[in-house]
Amino acid sequence: MNPVSRPNSWVSQDAAATTQFTYGLQLNPAPLTVSIAGSDPVLGSLEFVITNPTASAIALNSVAFTIQVGTDSSDLTTSTATVSTSVNDTTNWQIQSPGTVTSGPAVYTLSPQSGSFVSVAAGASIVVQIYNFSTVENPGNTTITVKETAGAISFTSFQVTTFPSGFYFNGLTATVQKGSQYIPVAQVANPANVILIWNSSVVDLDSIAIYYSNAAQGQQQVTPSNTGISPAFAVTSDTVFTVVVTVDVDGGASLTAALSTSVSVQNPALIAASIAAATATVNGPLTVTGATQANAITATGVTVNGNVSASGTLTAASESLIGALTADNATLASSLRINGPGASGITLSLGGSGVFNVDAPDITGGRFTVQNNGNVGINQPNPAAALDINGDLITRGKGGRTHISTLNSGNNWVDSTVFSRNNYQYYELIFNGITPVTSQDRSFGAQFFSIGGPWQIGNSYSYCAYGNDSGGNAAESGGGINYLRLWPSNRSGPQSPGVFGQMRLFLSGYSAYHNTQLNAPNAWTSIGCQAWITGGFNPTNTSQPCGGICFQFFSAQPSSGISGGSVDIYGWN
Repeated sequence: MNPVSRPNSWVSQDAAATTQFTYGLQLNPAPLTVSIAGSDPVLGSLEFVITNPTASAIALNSVAFTIQVGTDSSDLTTSTATVSTSVNDTTNWQIQSPGTVTSGPAVYTLSPQSGSFVSVAAGASIVVQIYNFSTVENPGNTTITVKETAGAISFTSFQVTTFPSGFYFNGLTATVQKGSQYIPVAQVANPANVILIWNSSVVDLDSIAIYYSNAAQGQQQVTPSNTGISPAFAVTSDTVFTVVVTVDVDGGASLTAALSTSVSVQNPALIAASIAAATATVNGPLTVTGATQANAITATGVTVNGNVSASGTLTAASESLIGALTADNATLASSLRINGPGASGITLSLGGSGVFNVDAPDITGGRFTVQNNGNVGINQPNPAAALDINGDLITRGKGGRTHISTLNSGNNWVDSTVFSRNNYQYYELIFNGITPVTSQDRSFGAQFFSIGGPWQIGNSYSYCAYGNDSGGNAAESGGGINYLRLWPSNRSGPQSPGVFGQMRLFLSGYSAYHNTQLNAPNAWTSIGCQAWITGGFNPTNTSQPCGGICFQFFSAQPSSGISGGSVDIYGWN
């Protein structure tokens, strides 16, 4: 027998039953208690309910109930002499009794009044009572066997416990305390302190265990500190409570009884491995450790450790997401933080179609927008070009520079290409690996003049140089042409030998004829370079602004030449 107990029933039923009908057993009194020698015996009653659980009628031949008779703790009664029986349907059924039995099994058989079977309709029940028997004087467990004949023969069984005299355990109630009173409740607010009350003859606290459900941590167990009352339980979700008492029997197995009750919580905290809902409205925190799929979610706060997929609208005052967020429409009233997957992953990826906006007050995309056609607007919600900026553009350092060209020398730098630019204020020339052929004059630089004639700029042109070989530089004017020259750091001057490595020359110009002071970009000011322009004008017409910066690379000693290397030219404003 593999008995399964049911709380509050005081009876266990065999889990491996093979019967076609279902069988229920109720005791009176519940639970049964032992009789006391020399006193009036405790009289008990067994009530069996036999039910056809199918959708069709079943032909029932008989049902035999076997009880154990004797004085041992494994017996139900000491004698069947006073036992009576009854059946609710005397038209079709009768009960055959075994007579007086004082030891061993006693069989009570339910059989048809006539014929070999009775057809029991779908859902119909038969109630059989075996009552007025004296309980035994020793507490313990006894087995009642049920043999069903309905065409085929099958069995089930029950285990019935007889408790010591005076045992009682009842009245389990969930309450909340209000002043000096304990008020019974079925539902409480969230949160609330729930206290259990019960009646029991068992006063040994170690013999009492309280079990209760916990959605986050699983079933929990506590031992009460007072008889008949539990500690307060702070409940935030629907909770089931079970109180179990254990009675030790001399010379026999311990006897156990259990009572259960539950409490519902209004607006409970919800913890679930999986949630499927058309609409979910959460006024408090929502914590999800698994996958969540919903047509719409509205919450003041959402913390997700897994993935979020919403086919409708996801709206939250704040969201913490560890995983992937997939939504047709997501609205966050506060903030969204993306920690990113690391250096090798993609932090934010947008779909191939649609518009990405950062709004200004009352203007959609007013601060920043990426249109479906790829146009980007800054302070321009309707960009008309690949980059449309409504406002000033400031670039600092070399970050905003534009690469104009790279010149390769061939065998020398004589008569290199002349460049003229009107749209840049600053130029950066990066010299790479330019090598002198002989030890003669090895200065190398650029000459500057205005469009249509030489450009005279007063005392000197504004320049600054640095690099691993920029040992010196000079600015010279001659014949209306201004020269800027560099020579390696391992040379004492323009006439000494040496080899160029990498050097950079910073040039600044301004297309205006008035005196102007310009600060060099950050990358140059950090090495002490300040840009100055003084008195720029066309010498043939001092009221005419300069047309721009024009420069041509040269070698001061073209006969010997400077070979190899290259010059990268960058410009910016």
